[in-house]
Amino acid sequence: ERKAAEAKIYNLAYYDELTDLPNRELFIQSLEQTIAVAKRDAQKFALLFVDLDRFKRINDTLGHTIGDELLKDVASRLSKCTRSTDSVTHLNAGVGDFIDLARLGGDEFVIKLYGIDSERSVAAVASRIVDALTPPFTCGGHQFVVTPSIGIAVYPEDGKTGETLLMNADSAMYAAKNVGRNNFKFYSETMRTKSLHRLDLENLIRTAIEEDQFELHFQPKIDASTFRLVGAEALIRWIHPELGVISPLEFIPVAEETGLVLPIGEWIIESAAQTIKSWQDSDLEGLKIAINVSAAQFAAPNLPKTFANILNDVSIPADQIEIEITESLLMHDMNEVLEQLFLLKE
Repeated sequence: ERKAAEAKIYNLAYYDELTDLPNRELFIQSLEQTIAVAKRDAQKFALLFVDLDRFKRINDTLGHTIGDELLKDVASRLSKCTRSTDSVTHLNAGVGDFIDLARLGGDEFVIKLYGIDSERSVAAVASRIVDALTPPFTCGGHQFVVTPSIGIAVYPEDGKTGETLLMNADSAMYAAKNVGRNNFKFYSETMRTKSLHRLDLENLIRTAIEEDQFELHFQPKIDASTFRLVGAEALIRWIHPELGVISPLEFIPVAEETGLVLPIGEWIIESAAQTIKSWQDSDLEGLKIAINVSAAQFAAPNLPKTFANILNDVSIPADQIEIEITESLLMHDMNEVLEQLFLLKE
C-alpha cells in the first residue's frame, strides 16, 4: 500500500494528469541530465517547442471539455510520431538518439531530440510533427484543423543551460507564428532580440492603456463622384511620451497575441461613439464612423453586448457605426461567424 501511495504521489508530481505525459517539472530534470551527458560526450541535441495555433479560440468558443479532449488527441498524435522513451534510464546509460515528449502546460508541448547529426534530421522530425497534426480532429461532434508552430533550439549553439534553451526555442516558436503558423523555425540571435523587444512592447502597451496614451485619428471617406464627405474610418495612434509615435503595425500584432487588443478595442469603440456624439449639432452630424474589429475581438462572446452597452450609454444611433472585418475571419467556422454577425446586426 505504501509503494502504491508513493507511486501515485510520484505520478501526480511528475506527470500531466490530462495527457499522461511527463510534466514541466520532470522534463526540466531530464533536460539538465541531458545537458550533462551531452557535455560529457560532446554531443548535440535539439529542443522542439510546439505550440498549437489558435487553441485559445477553440477553448473559449467550445469550452474546456472540448479543449481538453483536443489536447489528449494532440498528445496521442505527437506520441506516435516521436519515440517515447524513459529519459532517466537512457541518460544514465549514456544512450543517445532518442526523443522525449512532455506537456509544459496549456497547449505547449516540448520534444527533446538527442544525438542529432545535422539540422536536416531535426527538420525531418519537425516536418513529421506538422504532417501528424494536419488531418482534422473530431471532438464532441465538432471537426476542426489545429496547426502547430514549432521553435527549435540546438545545444550547445543556442544555449548551454536548460532555461536558455527553452527560452530560445520559445522565441523561435513565435517567429514561426509570425511568418504564417503551421511551420517550424530554427533559433537565431535576431529572434532573441525581437523576443525581448516584444516583451518590452507588451509592458509598454499595458502602461499605455492605463495612462490613456492612445488617440483616435479619422481618415475621411469621400464620394468619388461628388467629392462629398460621407464618413470616416477610425484609426488608432499611439503617442508615447518618450518614444513618440509607435506604428500600429508594430503594436497591434503584439496586442492580439497577448489579448490586450480586447481592452484597446473597447476603448476604440467608446472613443468613436463619443466622437459621433460630439459631432451632433455640427456640420459632421450623421457621418458614419467605421471601426476595424480584429479576429481576436470578433471571437470574444461579449462583443455584441459591448457595442450595445456603449451605444446606449453614449446615446447615439447604431447605424452611425460601421464594423469592418478581415476576409480571413470569414474562413473560420461559418456557423459561429454568422451567429456573431447576426447578434452584431441586431
